[in-house]
Amino acid sequence: MTRNLLTILCVAAGLLLASPPGFAHHSASGEFDNNKPLEFTGTVKAIEWVNPHGYVQVDAKDQTGKVVTYRVEIMAPNGLYRAGWTKNSV
Repeated sequence: MTRNLLTILCVAAGLLLASPPGFAHHSASGEFDNNKPLEFTGTVKAIEWVNPHGYVQVDAKDQTGKVVTYRVEIMAPNGLYRAGWTKNSV
């Protein structure tokens, strides 16, 4: 009985120690500053349906008139598909 209890406790402890990396995900606040929004208007150059996140490339002109390509991160392809988007939506 004691041996079974010890085995169960060891397995439970191992699962608890292994679980935090499974919940980890990169933070948007580490990459973006919510206090400095960027607004631009341009032409969609490409849409990339790649995992773990898709991307939209937009060609826009900056304040000097030079064309700048912005790469905007969007949802994963699976999330886009469940929201009703397909590769032919845009």
